[in-house]
Amino acid sequence: MYWMNWRGARPVRERERTCVWKRGDVDKAKSCYKFGLEQDPKNKELLRQLSVFERSQCIGETEVENPEEITGESIKHAKEAIALDVQDGISWYALGRVCLSAYYMTGTLDHNMLLQSTKAYKNAAKDQKMTRSAELWYNCSMAYKFLENYLMALTGLIMDPNLKSLEQTLNLCDVLDYINSLLQKLNDAKQLSSPTSSSLPTVDSLVSSLASVELDPSYERANVNRLTEGHNEGKAVTGKVVFSVKNLSKDYGHNNNGNENSEEVISTLR
Repeated sequence: MYWMNWRGARPVRERERTCVWKRGDVDKAKSCYKFGLEQDPKNKELLRQLSVFERSQCIGETEVENPEEITGESIKHAKEAIALDVQDGISWYALGRVCLSAYYMTGTLDHNMLLQSTKAYKNAAKDQKMTRSAELWYNCSMAYKFLENYLMALTGLIMDPNLKSLEQTLNLCDVLDYINSLLQKLNDAKQLSSPTSSSLPTVDSLVSSLASVELDPSYERANVNRLTEGHNEGKAVTGKVVFSVKNLSKDYGHNNNGNENSEEVISTLR
């Protein structure tokens, strides 16, 4: 009789799933989510929560055997939730987070995941109830940071008043200032050096030296102009490290631990 009145009992079941999840009983929590979807397969909240739950499995302290497969399922369920309501910003936000996590979680550093993440965050921001979400702006900024779109990254961080965002903003500004300073010093040194000076190599000498670098025969030698956006399989570019900059930031887009509820993102808006 309890399960016949599924919709009326939904709040109780949702609280039970959350409690089981937070207790760390992954298998039982997963069974609760799947049973709920069997009863109500077009429940966008349930699909979204399942996506968040699956993502949390891969970012928690316990190592899972197949993070790529679980991440793929998380993306799939987030997209299914969006398909039921394309204007729901929370579902778009959930998709953006799992795509951002997938970028570094699987070890492939898939550039396409970053692009999907920023697209999802943009769609999430179209929902009025998400415009004041600090979590949204922070994680969107992290995606732009990995894309090296620093202007957009800083713009998003400014929208989030939290202390962590302030630290990220200061860190990013320090890194950019340091890079600018090194480039300026390099440019000044080249202008001051005489044509006969050997302190800094000329462009021609650099090109000549790089051309002599031996590559694996299975790779095609290419320059930057011949590369396309995304993964360039089978191509190799030779270069010279002029200077290196250490990024002191330790944050990779996580603003909390794995155990989270997708509804918490708008808790400050109510």
